[in-house]
Amino acid sequence: MTRIQPLKIVNPESNVMSGKTPLISLDKLKDHTEALKGMSNSQRQSVLKSQLEVRQHTVIEHRGNIIGSFGDNGFKFFASNADASIALQFDPNDYARTLAALQKSYNGELTISSYSHGEGPKKREIYEQMYGNCQ
Repeated sequence: MTRIQPLKIVNPESNVMSGKTPLISLDKLKDHTEALKGMSNSQRQSVLKSQLEVRQHTVIEHRGNIIGSFGDNGFKFFASNADASIALQFDPNDYARTLAALQKSYNGELTISSYSHGEGPKKREIYEQMYGNCQ
């Protein structure tokens, strides 16, 4: 398999930025991409709808605006690539260090709301607060 490598990757199973094991391997990502290509439009819409129903156990706000959230399914969402790059520096399950680094980046001005798993807002609600209706 030929890869375009703007950076030399010593271990393809590691995260280029942090050296940590990624949330998903390159092979698994390729499998998911191929699966999506084989889906009909209605199947893709069904997957999207199910993703929007995932509860978020952590919601991160800056001056009243949501900048990110952590889902019960393990996925993290950030409105900006800069914030996502901060999260990539840490183990995916190390929420405390990720949140501390984000707080530092925002000079301690973040509001962090935490919920029991299954009790937080749905991703759909987060998106609607940020971008308007998801329909």
